[in-house]
Amino acid sequence: MRLRAHADIHQGRELFSTCAACHQSTGAGAVDGSVPAIAGQHFGFLVHELVSFRHEQRLDERMQHFTDRHHLKDAQAIADVAAYISQLPKTHSSDHGSGEALRVGGRHYTDSCASCHGAGGEGNAQHEVPRIAGQQYEYLLHVLLNPADEVRPDFWNVHARVLNGVQRSDLVAIADYVSRLNP
Repeated sequence: MRLRAHADIHQGRELFSTCAACHQSTGAGAVDGSVPAIAGQHFGFLVHELVSFRHEQRLDERMQHFTDRHHLKDAQAIADVAAYISQLPKTHSSDHGSGEALRVGGRHYTDSCASCHGAGGEGNAQHEVPRIAGQQYEYLLHVLLNPADEVRPDFWNVHARVLNGVQRSDLVAIADYVSRLNP
């Protein structure tokens, strides 16, 4: 992304006040999984997602509304809010699954997810792979159980090979495992 100037974290904080209505002032999201934790997420990934919402490449009525030019007027505003969010202290989900299949979830995560998302779920800033460690369990569960629901068309394209054939119970175990990783 090409900016006219450096991202302004102070301006980003002002812009984030609108985001905080759903994502909370800490960026922790909602425990019920309806809103993901975004605090401390990689800058480039945040920018990518905001632009995807703006251009309807990722579908969510709320986010499409709040990433429009009325709320985030230009690329600089997107960079400013992304810079602010990326420097927020990472949050850790307080909601998890039953814990009964953590070993299975960890094995599947290591075999299928760690090569991109990192052994500890830290993601990869250079390749715009999100940090998923400590993400809300219910959010992870929704994303993993509904990969082709057309809300995130890019998700299925990238993850089809990895998730194809993975049993529902194993996806639940992966979500439980990842929600417990220390961000």
